[in-house]
Amino acid sequence: MAAANDNPSVTYDHIRESCMNNPDGGDPNPKGCSFFLPKDMAESLMRLESVKSTLRQRFEEMNIEAIDDLAEYVMTHAKQVFLTSVYSKTVNRLKALQNSGFKDEDLPVCIKPEGICRINSTSPLEYFSDWESSDVDSFCLQQWVFLAPVFHDNRFIYGFDGKHRLPYLPAEQHGKASGHFGEVRKLKLHFAHYQRGEHAEIFSGGSFDVAVKHLLQNDEQTDVEKFFEKERHTLEIMKGINNKHLIRAIAAYTEGNEKYFLFPWANGGNLEHMLQSNRPTLDKALVEWVLDQIVGLSSAIKALHDKNIRHGDIKPSNILCSGPGTGNVIESTLIIADVGLAKQHVDYTRYRNNTTTTRHGSVTYEPPEVSPNRQLKALPRNYDIWSLGCVFLELIIWAVYNKHGIQSFHNQLSQNSTARFWEEVGSRNTQQIHSVVKIWIKKLRSDLKCSSAFIDVIKLIQGELLVISNERRAESMAGVESLAKIRGKISPPEYLFNPELEKLANSKQSSTSNGSAIQDTVNLSTQWPTSLNNVWRNATENIWAKPLISRLKLSSLLPAKNVSKPCQFERIFDFESRSLKSLLSIDDSASDASDCSLCRLLSLSRAKANLNIGEPMNLFRDDASHVLRSSPSGPPLISIYSDPASEFDPTYALCGQPYIPESPNTQFRLLNQWIHLCDETHDYVRNNSIRLVETSDNTNDHYVALSHCWGKLKKEDRFCTYARNIDALKMNIPYKALPKTFQDAVTVTRALGVPYLWIDSLCIIQEDEKDWELEATRMEEVFSFAYCTIAASRGTSSLSGFLGKRKPRAYAKIQTSGGPLYLAEAIDDFHEDVEKSELSKRVSSLKYYKDERIRVIQDINHKYSKLSLTMATDRPKAILGLQNRLAHAFGSNACYGIYERYLERTLLWEAEEPGDLSRISYNDAKSIPSWSWMAYTGTIRYMEIPFEQVDWIKNPESPFRFSAHGAQCDDRLHAKANHLLLLIDEAELLSRVRIDSRDYTFDQKNWKCIVVGKNKVPDAKGDIVHYVLLVRSMSSDPQTYERVGVGALLACHISPAIESIVVT
Repeated sequence: MAAANDNPSVTYDHIRESCMNNPDGGDPNPKGCSFFLPKDMAESLMRLESVKSTLRQRFEEMNIEAIDDLAEYVMTHAKQVFLTSVYSKTVNRLKALQNSGFKDEDLPVCIKPEGICRINSTSPLEYFSDWESSDVDSFCLQQWVFLAPVFHDNRFIYGFDGKHRLPYLPAEQHGKASGHFGEVRKLKLHFAHYQRGEHAEIFSGGSFDVAVKHLLQNDEQTDVEKFFEKERHTLEIMKGINNKHLIRAIAAYTEGNEKYFLFPWANGGNLEHMLQSNRPTLDKALVEWVLDQIVGLSSAIKALHDKNIRHGDIKPSNILCSGPGTGNVIESTLIIADVGLAKQHVDYTRYRNNTTTTRHGSVTYEPPEVSPNRQLKALPRNYDIWSLGCVFLELIIWAVYNKHGIQSFHNQLSQNSTARFWEEVGSRNTQQIHSVVKIWIKKLRSDLKCSSAFIDVIKLIQGELLVISNERRAESMAGVESLAKIRGKISPPEYLFNPELEKLANSKQSSTSNGSAIQDTVNLSTQWPTSLNNVWRNATENIWAKPLISRLKLSSLLPAKNVSKPCQFERIFDFESRSLKSLLSIDDSASDASDCSLCRLLSLSRAKANLNIGEPMNLFRDDASHVLRSSPSGPPLISIYSDPASEFDPTYALCGQPYIPESPNTQFRLLNQWIHLCDETHDYVRNNSIRLVETSDNTNDHYVALSHCWGKLKKEDRFCTYARNIDALKMNIPYKALPKTFQDAVTVTRALGVPYLWIDSLCIIQEDEKDWELEATRMEEVFSFAYCTIAASRGTSSLSGFLGKRKPRAYAKIQTSGGPLYLAEAIDDFHEDVEKSELSKRVSSLKYYKDERIRVIQDINHKYSKLSLTMATDRPKAILGLQNRLAHAFGSNACYGIYERYLERTLLWEAEEPGDLSRISYNDAKSIPSWSWMAYTGTIRYMEIPFEQVDWIKNPESPFRFSAHGAQCDDRLHAKANHLLLLIDEAELLSRVRIDSRDYTFDQKNWKCIVVGKNKVPDAKGDIVHYVLLVRSMSSDPQTYERVGVGALLACHISPAIESIVVT
């Protein structure tokens, strides 16, 4: 390991490379984006030694004391002045600026008739009087690169000069949408330029997309001014309300004469868009989410009313969906937005998705008091309550009957010319609830039948919200209290999700009131899988590709211009169709000889698809992965890229180039930019307890970790640290003596500019059991806190290396009706290249799944149990760090692979193949209890137990004991056990169990079962399934038992007699 290099001088090139967006004079930036230096990058450049180095080069005549004095001035008062002087090449003026007392707060300066002045002053700054005009021009121009403002959570109103460069970056599909008063652009706000306070929940998930709303100047300037002031005032009040269901604007600002609002971007579109999409499975979780949103939206309106603000236009298109979007509905939050903002959001969403929808305007959700027949002089505040009732009814219809139900409801409602929830009938225009609304409420109450949360909400909508007379309609306070009571009711358990809802969830279609069918195209089964889906697809994003490409010198990455000659097959690619029938009959030998790159690519794709000569090849576009497949579920054949130099940027293409240049320098430039973007978009968490070298000052810095396969090498071929050579290796590690994989890791680490490299065989003393026990428990921390990890998947041993020449990739450039595209051989194969590599058989390559918690634990333990360890006794050690991290994340105690919060399910593991486990021989000090799978070699899995359908009876007791020192794990399980009954026959009983080891022979006398849980409802034969641990008595102590397997038994197999036992 080597220490970091001395800090270099701050140069023009360093600054330029650290800036965001395209430089001035280069490729144009998207509107709203400018070339600027982020605050965090400025701080990283402004290191004292770097400043001194720069000053020494520019002021060679100065002595050390003068350099130190000037550097102190820069670091204390003039960091932006210093950077501006370096970038404008006026560093030689810095000493004069110091003598004049010029500081960062004096920026910006500008040229005025009086001379060089501060931006808000006409008093000339005399110390600029002797500057050359070119120096003044350069300084005044370049200062703006370093003056990008910082938005603060505790401040709302800002005023900027028209030349200010705001800290925005391009966002994915940074288009715009226009409205009457303005337009909205989707951009990214640099993290370093927003100081968030306590209300940071809207930025969960790490995304920092923002909506920049620009009020357009027009002939109605007075109206624009009034609109800005009114909206600014309202949004400022809303920002001060601590309610996650109200939009919280980040800022209102002027830039010269232009006026802007800055909002967090709602990634999930809006409620109108959601209601037009398939809902997730109708289950308890969805019901809880709907109720939470209903209560939350009601509380948000109450909060507005408490501030004397009436929203006045509540409708689905004005309710944003913040979070993952409609694909993960129950992880999102519905947010009431301002009228103008919400309209812009839905317009942009439609622009982005290129869809056409029938929107229901504000009139649909207006209350009866808007009728001219009512002749009200002022609209009441509970105007909003009616609109909420409309939205809540639609939300429940969608939850129960899916999008087809809400479509049917809207179609029937639209037969009325106004499509309102109320209608006027008779010669006196008597107002009443619309007949369609009545029918659907009746249908809901009929289908849901018994008492439930949804039934109570529907009753509340009917009796208090959708009330014709505003005088009898509920006020916001009463509505919130009533809804909160419904949501707070937790018993009986069926109140939230009853059998009637379950029937609706499992039914393939439901009938509307007029006999039309509501077709449901999604799987509504409430049965969750007990293992994770292991089908991998590359879900790529363009969100970071464009800024990355803009930083690289694009000319070095572009393929040759004349990639492919005109080809007869190019005309088949109509990329506006998701299904592309090429109907090709390409003779492989002929195409190989062809100089047409497209023909060669198609021929290669046909070979991968295993098609016969002359057999048509169908291609299906997979938009999420940016590839073409031979079938919707087939392997990827062709990757699709859009040319970064072209304006043609379809969503189904990945912005980029079809190949990686062969030059290692260019490859490492690309790798550095990837990591640079990673640094920008999330924090690096450093673990200060990890020491990198043995020094007195506990050196702590970035380090790279190498994950590699040792391979089956002779001892003399291994390069390791031993007690006998550690002192020599501390003095010097000869590069040429390192095996090829280690040499390649050093090459990559140096190219990344990281000073330290962690390799297990060097950083853990081998053949030293004490050091191994200490370091093995920290392995997960070492990899988790590494700046980055090199996974040498390609190598089969440390001698293999992983840097080598790549096989040339076939690709072709084609011209479509929309613009140019690159088609390239699909080479990303995670399963073959990573999952099936030798490295994936090692512990350090485990993947952390972010999914349902129990399945995450079970899947990780299952995969870990497959791994090959050199020492079987290391089985509980190598996963300890990951186990501790999962336990912390999930709020649980854990030991031996068992998690207290999910005790029953994690205890019910089983051999993947019956009898395929073998007990590991630990010495007495290391003995692992038999109820842990860590006590055995072999692959385990978990019993197939349905979720939400089992009563766990708290047997056995938790092994965790609590003391002043925290939770301690007892190796003994205390449980109530039952004898096994053979009322049928032994074979029938054994068919319902799985024995851990072939060494165990069934013995009815000495074997017992511990009933852990049982199904809530009988099976088709009327039997209740009991999930049990099988144990047998140990000869040394009759009351002490050891585990021998698991089973799914019936009551007839279990004796009612109970005995207290201990399992070790």
